[in-house]
Amino acid sequence: MSYFNSTADAFDSDFSSRTIEDTSFQNCGASGNDADGVDISGSSIKIENVTFENIGDKALSIGENSVLKGENIEIKNSRIAVASKDLSYSKINNLRVKGSKIGLAVFQKKTEYGPSHLEVNNLIMEGVDKPNLVESGSKLFIEGNNMKPNKNGVKELLYTKK
Repeated sequence: MSYFNSTADAFDSDFSSRTIEDTSFQNCGASGNDADGVDISGSSIKIENVTFENIGDKALSIGENSVLKGENIEIKNSRIAVASKDLSYSKINNLRVKGSKIGLAVFQKKTEYGPSHLEVNNLIMEGVDKPNLVESGSKLFIEGNNMKPNKNGVKELLYTKK
C-alpha cells in the first residue's frame, strides 16, 4: 500500500489497534501543510517494513498513551522523524533516518498526560540537524543507552509557527 501527496495526516488512528506493513508514505504535507505520515492517539500500532519520504511534519507521531512497536522503518526528508509524547511507549528496531531536521523527540505535550518513553535499536542517522530532543521526565533509549534530557520546552519548539 502507498500514500502519496496527502495534504492532511496520511494515516490517523485514534483509540484503535492496527498493523501497518509493507507500506510507503510520500509527500505528506510536502506542499507546506503540517501533515504527518502516521499519527496515533490512544492506540496500539505495529509497523513493519514502512518507508516515509518528504513528510511535512512528523513521519511518526505517537501520542496520548499509545503503544507503537516498529520494525524496519526508513524515514527520509521529514521535519521530524519520530515524536513520542504524552505517556506513550514506543519501541523501534532497525530505524534509518536520513536528511531530516529532527530525528527523535520525546516530551509531554498535554498537561493531562505525562512524559513519554521511546526505545530505538539498530539506529542509523545521516544528515539530521538535531538527532534528538529529550525533555526532562521523558525517556529515550538508543542501543540500550539512556539519553540525558537535553531540551526544555520541546512542545513550544515543535508546535510554534515561525
